[in-house]
Amino acid sequence: MITLRNNFHGTQARVLPVPVGDWRYRISNATARRLRRTLCGIATCTCGGTFGERPEQVKVVAQTNNAYIVEIERED
Repeated sequence: MITLRNNFHGTQARVLPVPVGDWRYRISNATARRLRRTLCGIATCTCGGTFGERPEQVKVVAQTNNAYIVEIERED
């Protein structure tokens, strides 16, 4: 389980992405939409990254028709 946060709106959302390799995960388009709505539900706002997170915590490395392949920032 990964928690993404948006420090501008003070919101957070948890997601359970599917692992596809070392530190790479698959997040479906439906889950991406849910994350954006939860973290920043304002359509015209540009406060966050791909999934509405701020600061950026996820790096998109590929996108297919129905999912994103991402690398998650490690918290050391």
